[in-house]
Amino acid sequence: MKNDNINKKLRAVPLLLALLLVFSACSAVPADNPDPVIDVPYVTVTATPDAAGEPEPTSGATVSPSTDPQATASPEPTEDQDDPTPTPAGRYTTVTVNSQTESEGQLVLVNYNHYYEHVSSADVIVRPAGAEYFLLTDRYDIRLTEEVYNQLFTLSIAFSTYTGGDKLCVTSGYRSLEDQQRIYDEYAEEYGTEYANLYVARPGTSEHHTGLAVDLSTMTADGTRIALGSHRAGEWFNIVCTDYGFVLRYPEGTYSTTHVAAEPWHFRYIGTANAHAMTAMGLLTYEAYIASIQDYSFDGGMLFVKNTPFSTYLTPGTAELNLPSDYIGTAHYDQETGTFTFDFDNPNPRGSLIWYVPASDAANTNIRLPLGISSYTVSGTNDGGFIVTAEIG
Repeated sequence: MKNDNINKKLRAVPLLLALLLVFSACSAVPADNPDPVIDVPYVTVTATPDAAGEPEPTSGATVSPSTDPQATASPEPTEDQDDPTPTPAGRYTTVTVNSQTESEGQLVLVNYNHYYEHVSSADVIVRPAGAEYFLLTDRYDIRLTEEVYNQLFTLSIAFSTYTGGDKLCVTSGYRSLEDQQRIYDEYAEEYGTEYANLYVARPGTSEHHTGLAVDLSTMTADGTRIALGSHRAGEWFNIVCTDYGFVLRYPEGTYSTTHVAAEPWHFRYIGTANAHAMTAMGLLTYEAYIASIQDYSFDGGMLFVKNTPFSTYLTPGTAELNLPSDYIGTAHYDQETGTFTFDFDNPNPRGSLIWYVPASDAANTNIRLPLGISSYTVSGTNDGGFIVTAEIG
């Protein structure tokens, strides 16, 4: 979405002018939710098979979880000492992750009955408000993981381009346990306990603890504040945001699943491949996605999702999405030949493979990887296992 003209405009806007824009416009309207500033947890294991992109079959390999979300590693042969299950022979690579990291990562489920235990861990950046002309904030800084911030900033440029100059405004990011309790108490005191229970998660059960969730509002080109759900581009945004890894977390009619009332301003980052998959599968909640992805496995069939942006399939001028029938499907891997077959007619697929691996009762969990992938990530679900997302083609 970035081009030379946009970059020139960014360089032409002095920081002082941007700061004035933020504090005179965005901060003039009370924040939807105050955004406490503190460190936030984020751990994802990332690796590439080898320099050639074709990992050699081994009896096992180890990738140690790192606090660096972009840490890379190449599988190395090792013995499977922690998992009593023997590794079958075949054309694949095996990597090992610490089973205790099942509660960490970019794809963790956090809700009323999935407590988040890593509130005090830290891997975030701070961006001064007004330093970026397209992305405003109700506070003097934005604190999110670097990947989330960069994707949100790029999304804000796309939003401004589509709307003819309107801007996204971040009203809330990371919250500590203490800040979440304070916000809950304030809502309960002002609106009553029943209202607070609808809109404010109990401390330890809020996605805001992860640094992967943002509350968003908008600012029109003439300085008018409009809620994102009421914006003329709101429906378009809810679809196109998946191209940048975000999903609308609490849509209308999902309270029975999420236990949170509809919040058209709250978006969760899960990465582009998983955001595309969740939306293409027609799933409205992340709870449903976590449950559905457990049907996909290395042996039984992996979920395949194309990497073509959703914006490609939008009817011009509308939010009508027309995905091709082969956008998602099931990929079956032959471990003897190292080849794939798909449940649709697409001989040269390019996209992502996604599948689930239950966490082992042993210290480490072994994860098999097919040949032919160029990179992969492993994230805990906070619900009993790991999700593997691998690039293919």
